[in-house]
Amino acid sequence: MSSDMKSSMSCELITRKEAIKRAALLMGGVFVGARTILGAENSPQKNTIDFTDDQVALLDEIADIIIPASDTPGAKSVGSGVFILMMVKDCYTQTEAEVFTSGLNAFSKVCIKLKGKDFLACSLAERIDLVKYVDQEAKHQKAHAKVNATPHYFSMIKELTILSYYTSEIGASHELRYIEVPGSFNGSYPYKKGDRAWST
Repeated sequence: MSSDMKSSMSCELITRKEAIKRAALLMGGVFVGARTILGAENSPQKNTIDFTDDQVALLDEIADIIIPASDTPGAKSVGSGVFILMMVKDCYTQTEAEVFTSGLNAFSKVCIKLKGKDFLACSLAERIDLVKYVDQEAKHQKAHAKVNATPHYFSMIKELTILSYYTSEIGASHELRYIEVPGSFNGSYPYKKGDRAWST
């Protein structure tokens, strides 16, 4: 989190790792890798996956389709690609990481097959169309998957895009509304329909 988010009582700033842990708890530990985040600080569970700059760029563009810029910045503006690959590297099991990387490669192949070109060369409309196609594929797999089966790679990308965005300064203070904690408690804060949710 940014240095702007200081507590009014000079408490130690919350770290990105702590923010992710809290997000994991709020999400009920449902996303892939959550058990590692919520477990021991120095978990022996590591994978041997490495990523390229091209994969970071690809994930940035996919994330920006999932959470596009509007009157607030999109996922690409918070560096979602770097965050996603860091999470896969640090928090996924070897099996989960292999599903993710093979899926990312499959995404590129599907794009070339359906659009005749690389994702980064596609128009915005073509990118949106492809992301919707793969998202439907992921939903279909989830509907027919066995309990505790490793999720579709695109479900992982969506989860981590959301996590990267809403644990960033932009997501917490521009998309959501931020209020310093600790602070005063107001149990009947006025709400207008359409108000943004709170990040704290």
